Amino acid sequence: RSTPKPSSAASDVYKRQEETSSSSSFSSSSSSSSSAFSASDADGASSPAAPLESLLKRHVPDPANGFFGETPSVDDVQTLFPHALDAFQRDATQFLLDGDSVVVSAPTGSGKTLVGETAIVAALARGQKAIYTTPLKALSNQKLREFQAKFGVRRVGLKTGDVDVNAADADVVVMTTEILRNMLYPGAAGAAGSDAADYRLDDVGVVILDEVHYLADANRGTVWEETIIYLPPRIQLLCLSATVGNPDDLAGWIEEVHCATTEARCRTVVSDFRPVPLRWHFSMRPGRMWPGLGPL
Repeated sequence: RSTPKPSSAASDVYKRQEETSSSSSFSSSSSSSSSAFSASDADGASSPAAPLESLLKRHVPDPANGFFGETPSVDDVQTLFPHALDAFQRDATQFLLDGDSVVVSAPTGSGKTLVGETAIVAALARGQKAIYTTPLKALSNQKLREFQAKFGVRRVGLKTGDVDVNAADADVVVMTTEILRNMLYPGAAGAAGSDAADYRLDDVGVVILDEVHYLADANRGTVWEETIIYLPPRIQLLCLSATVGNPDDLAGWIEEVHCATTEARCRTVVSDFRPVPLRWHFSMRPGRMWPGLGPL
């Protein structure tokens, strides 16, 4: 049975509604796309990544035009942050700019993650990529949002066991440590630290291991250990922790297993300043005899 054709007037109304709907949908899509683009647009005045893009233009190598790169100074990196860097942050940043690996031990809330951000900037300024690892998926998701706000949406990706967001194209990829360890296994069949690792590490200049004290974990510690041993020596390591008890020993071991075939060293940066003080509280059952205290 044939379908009756709409009248001319009804057809015009339908066309106008369709055009309005299409225009509205396109406008909404464009707005969303524009919003995402503005977060990573190098020329957008409102872009949070604009100062970074300006710095990179002055320092990233461009051999086609005869420019082979220039290492930024700590003061150059400082311009990307609204506040002055603390002494331990400046020291760690300088070591990273010099090409060394670094172990940073500083209390919670003191600004360890900022050192991770300066490590990312140092890698990007050399035209390289960065990997930031965490022990938890929830923490990886949090870092993704933080880094997208700082470096731009298009520059940052995420790779966990069940989520992949822009990981193939991003300059900064946040992932769980197990994912990175698995990427290193192809090179593990040869010598430790072999450059035969996953091709996705070819352009990586620095790996940041957050919560590196997981090395001491009875169940998962081998993941961090294997990651450090199998990571190609050309890649810098930045290890962050608030609770690692022997940072000098850890740095010495990293220098032995990771830096032995290079001129780089593994430096230790320790800060004991605690911006968020700890308050100790004790809960004890009343009426009991406590050694040295008597009944309480």
